[in-house]
Amino acid sequence: MTLVKICGISSSESVALLDGMVDYLGFVSSKMITSLRTLEPAAVTALARIASRSRTVAVLHGYTVEEAAGLANTLEVDVVQFHGPLAPREAASLAGALEPVGTRLALVVEWSGDTWRPMNPCLYIEELHGEGLMPEYVLLDATKGLRARLPLAEAAKALPCAESRGIALGAAGGLKPGGTACEAARLGFHLIDVSRGVEEAPGRKDPLLAAEIAFEARRCKL
Repeated sequence: MTLVKICGISSSESVALLDGMVDYLGFVSSKMITSLRTLEPAAVTALARIASRSRTVAVLHGYTVEEAAGLANTLEVDVVQFHGPLAPREAASLAGALEPVGTRLALVVEWSGDTWRPMNPCLYIEELHGEGLMPEYVLLDATKGLRARLPLAEAAKALPCAESRGIALGAAGGLKPGGTACEAARLGFHLIDVSRGVEEAPGRKDPLLAAEIAFEARRCKL
Protein backbone atom coordinates (compact mmCIF):
# COMPACT_ATOMS: atom_id res chain seq x y z
CA MET A 1 0.00 0.00 0.00
CA THR A 2 1.25 3.49 -0.84
CA LEU A 3 1.29 5.82 2.16
CA VAL A 4 0.56 9.56 1.96
CA LYS A 5 2.24 12.47 3.73
CA ILE A 6 0.87 15.98 3.56
CA CYS A 7 3.66 18.43 4.32
CA GLY A 8 3.83 22.13 5.09
CA ILE A 9 0.86 22.07 7.48
CA SER A 10 0.74 25.30 9.45
CA SER A 11 -2.68 25.59 11.10
CA SER A 12 -4.75 23.73 13.68
CA GLU A 13 -7.66 23.71 11.23
CA SER A 14 -5.61 21.77 8.68
CA VAL A 15 -4.48 19.30 11.35
CA ALA A 16 -8.08 18.67 12.41
CA LEU A 17 -9.21 18.13 8.81
CA LEU A 18 -6.32 15.90 7.73
CA ASP A 19 -5.72 13.85 10.88
CA GLY A 20 -6.58 10.25 10.02
CA MET A 21 -7.21 11.02 6.34
CA VAL A 22 -3.53 10.57 5.46
CA ASP A 23 -0.74 8.57 7.06
CA TYR A 24 1.67 11.38 7.94
CA LEU A 25 1.26 15.06 8.82
CA GLY A 26 4.39 17.11 8.12
CA PHE A 27 5.31 20.34 9.93
CA VAL A 28 8.27 22.26 8.49
CA SER A 29 10.72 24.24 10.58
CA SER A 30 13.47 25.91 8.56
CA LYS A 31 16.44 28.06 9.53
CA MET A 32 16.96 29.02 5.89
CA ILE A 33 13.50 29.66 4.43
CA THR A 34 10.58 31.69 5.78
CA SER A 35 7.14 31.13 4.27
CA LEU A 36 3.52 30.47 5.14
CA ARG A 37 4.46 26.78 5.37
CA THR A 38 7.28 27.09 7.92
CA LEU A 39 7.01 27.17 11.70
CA GLU A 40 9.06 27.74 14.81
CA PRO A 41 9.82 24.52 16.72
CA ALA A 42 7.35 25.44 19.49
CA ALA A 43 4.56 25.75 16.90
CA VAL A 44 5.47 22.34 15.50
CA THR A 45 5.01 20.85 18.95
CA ALA A 46 1.67 22.63 19.49
CA LEU A 47 0.23 21.38 16.20
CA ALA A 48 1.60 17.86 16.60
CA ARG A 49 -0.18 17.57 19.95
CA ILE A 50 -3.55 18.01 18.19
CA ALA A 51 -3.09 14.97 15.95
CA SER A 52 -4.17 11.61 17.33
CA ARG A 53 -4.48 9.29 14.30
CA SER A 54 -1.86 10.25 11.72
CA ARG A 55 1.85 10.01 12.47
CA THR A 56 3.43 13.41 13.01
CA VAL A 57 6.64 14.50 11.29
CA ALA A 58 8.89 17.45 12.13
CA VAL A 59 10.68 18.38 8.90
CA LEU A 60 13.88 20.11 9.99
CA HIS A 61 15.54 22.13 7.24
CA GLY A 62 18.78 24.04 7.69
CA TYR A 63 19.50 22.61 11.14
CA THR A 64 22.72 20.90 12.15
CA VAL A 65 22.69 17.33 13.41
CA GLU A 66 23.44 18.62 16.92
CA GLU A 67 20.55 21.10 16.76
CA ALA A 68 18.15 18.43 15.52
CA ALA A 69 19.20 16.08 18.31
CA GLY A 70 18.78 18.88 20.85
CA LEU A 71 15.20 19.49 19.73
CA ALA A 72 14.25 15.83 20.12
CA ASN A 73 13.08 16.21 23.72
CA THR A 74 10.74 19.10 22.98
CA LEU A 75 9.18 18.44 19.57
CA GLU A 76 6.86 15.61 20.69
CA VAL A 77 6.55 14.12 17.20
CA ASP A 78 6.64 10.55 15.95
CA VAL A 79 9.25 11.22 13.27
CA VAL A 80 12.03 13.75 12.64
CA GLN A 81 12.75 14.19 8.93
CA PHE A 82 16.23 15.66 8.58
CA HIS A 83 15.71 17.57 5.36
CA GLY A 84 19.15 17.92 3.87
CA PRO A 85 22.02 15.76 2.68
CA LEU A 86 23.22 13.70 5.65
CA ALA A 87 26.04 11.19 5.51
CA PRO A 88 25.03 7.68 6.65
CA ARG A 89 27.33 7.74 9.67
CA GLU A 90 25.87 11.07 10.82
CA ALA A 91 22.39 9.66 10.21
CA ALA A 92 23.14 6.70 12.47
CA SER A 93 24.36 9.09 15.17
CA LEU A 94 21.20 11.21 14.93
CA ALA A 95 18.96 8.12 14.99
CA GLY A 96 20.70 7.05 18.19
CA ALA A 97 20.04 10.45 19.76
CA LEU A 98 16.34 10.25 18.86
CA GLU A 99 15.81 6.70 20.06
CA PRO A 100 15.61 7.42 23.84
CA VAL A 101 12.60 9.71 23.30
CA GLY A 102 10.87 7.23 20.96
CA THR A 103 11.25 9.37 17.84
CA ARG A 104 12.08 7.79 14.50
CA LEU A 105 14.37 9.30 11.87
CA ALA A 106 13.48 9.88 8.22
CA LEU A 107 16.12 10.87 5.67
CA VAL A 108 16.23 12.72 2.36
CA VAL A 109 18.24 12.25 -0.82
CA GLU A 110 18.01 15.42 -2.92
CA TRP A 111 17.88 15.81 -6.69
CA SER A 112 19.63 19.09 -7.59
CA GLY A 113 18.74 19.04 -11.27
CA ASP A 114 21.69 16.99 -12.48
CA THR A 115 22.91 14.94 -9.53
CA TRP A 116 21.87 13.29 -6.26
CA ARG A 117 23.00 14.61 -2.87
CA PRO A 118 24.62 13.31 -0.75
CA MET A 119 24.96 10.38 -3.17
CA ASN A 120 23.09 8.04 -5.51
CA PRO A 121 20.02 6.64 -3.68
CA CYS A 122 21.04 2.98 -4.12
CA LEU A 123 24.49 3.67 -2.72
CA TYR A 124 22.93 5.64 0.14
CA ILE A 125 20.61 2.78 1.03
CA GLU A 126 23.52 0.32 1.02
CA GLU A 127 25.57 2.56 3.30
CA LEU A 128 22.62 3.00 5.67
CA HIS A 129 22.34 -0.78 5.78
CA GLY A 130 26.06 -0.97 6.55
CA GLU A 131 25.51 1.36 9.51
CA GLY A 132 22.69 -0.89 10.75
CA LEU A 133 20.17 1.92 10.29
CA MET A 134 16.54 1.31 9.35
CA PRO A 135 14.93 4.77 8.96
CA GLU A 136 11.20 5.44 8.99
CA TYR A 137 11.61 6.17 5.28
CA VAL A 138 14.04 7.64 2.77
CA LEU A 139 12.49 10.44 0.74
CA LEU A 140 13.70 11.36 -2.74
CA ASP A 141 13.00 15.05 -3.25
CA ALA A 142 14.06 18.00 -5.39
CA THR A 143 16.36 20.43 -3.61
CA LYS A 144 14.38 23.19 -1.89
CA GLY A 145 14.65 26.58 -3.56
CA LEU A 146 15.42 25.16 -7.00
CA ARG A 147 12.98 24.87 -9.87
CA ALA A 148 14.02 21.29 -10.55
CA ARG A 149 11.36 18.63 -10.18
CA LEU A 150 12.00 15.07 -9.13
CA PRO A 151 12.44 12.87 -12.24
CA LEU A 152 10.16 10.03 -11.20
CA ALA A 153 11.38 7.46 -13.72
CA GLU A 154 15.00 8.07 -12.69
CA ALA A 155 14.10 8.03 -8.99
CA ALA A 156 12.20 4.76 -9.39
CA LYS A 157 15.47 3.01 -10.29
CA ALA A 158 16.21 2.99 -6.55
CA LEU A 159 13.07 1.03 -5.67
CA PRO A 160 14.63 -2.45 -6.05
CA CYS A 161 17.54 -1.35 -3.83
CA ALA A 162 15.15 -0.11 -1.14
CA GLU A 163 12.99 -3.21 -1.30
CA SER A 164 16.00 -5.51 -0.98
CA ARG A 165 16.91 -3.78 2.30
CA GLY A 166 13.34 -3.41 3.58
CA ILE A 167 13.48 0.40 3.47
CA ALA A 168 10.41 2.46 2.58
CA LEU A 169 11.22 4.79 -0.31
CA GLY A 170 9.20 7.96 -0.83
CA ALA A 171 8.86 10.53 -3.61
CA ALA A 172 8.28 14.27 -3.31
CA GLY A 173 8.92 17.41 -5.31
CA GLY A 174 6.05 18.85 -7.34
CA LEU A 175 3.59 15.98 -6.91
CA LYS A 176 -0.10 16.78 -7.31
CA PRO A 177 -3.43 14.97 -7.78
CA GLY A 178 -4.42 13.73 -11.19
CA GLY A 179 -0.92 13.27 -12.56
CA THR A 180 2.45 12.95 -10.89
CA ALA A 181 1.12 11.64 -7.56
CA CYS A 182 -0.69 8.84 -9.39
CA GLU A 183 2.43 8.11 -11.44
CA ALA A 184 4.56 7.85 -8.29
CA ALA A 185 2.11 5.37 -6.76
CA ARG A 186 1.95 3.36 -9.97
CA LEU A 187 5.76 3.17 -10.14
CA GLY A 188 5.74 1.55 -6.72
CA PHE A 189 6.92 4.23 -4.28
CA HIS A 190 6.00 3.35 -0.71
CA LEU A 191 5.22 6.96 0.18
CA ILE A 192 4.11 10.03 -1.73
CA ASP A 193 4.76 13.41 -0.12
CA VAL A 194 2.69 16.41 -1.21
CA SER A 195 2.62 20.02 -0.08
CA ARG A 196 1.68 22.72 -2.60
CA GLY A 197 -0.21 20.21 -4.72
CA VAL A 198 -3.05 20.08 -2.18
CA GLU A 199 -3.33 23.78 -1.35
CA GLU A 200 -6.23 26.11 -2.00
CA ALA A 201 -3.93 29.02 -1.08
CA PRO A 202 -0.30 29.20 0.09
CA GLY A 203 -0.05 27.35 3.38
CA ARG A 204 -3.76 26.42 3.41
CA LYS A 205 -4.50 22.77 2.68
CA ASP A 206 -7.61 21.77 0.76
CA PRO A 207 -9.16 18.65 2.37
CA LEU A 208 -10.82 17.65 -0.92
CA LEU A 209 -7.49 17.65 -2.76
CA ALA A 210 -5.91 15.77 0.15
CA ALA A 211 -8.68 13.16 -0.04
CA GLU A 212 -8.09 12.88 -3.79
CA ILE A 213 -4.40 12.21 -3.17
CA ALA A 214 -5.23 9.55 -0.56
CA PHE A 215 -7.64 7.89 -3.00
CA GLU A 216 -5.12 7.99 -5.86
CA ALA A 217 -2.40 6.46 -3.70
CA ARG A 218 -4.55 3.35 -3.40
CA ARG A 219 -6.26 3.32 -6.80
CA CYS A 220 -3.14 3.97 -8.87
CA LYS A 221 -1.19 1.30 -6.99
CA LEU A 222 -3.59 -1.38 -8.22
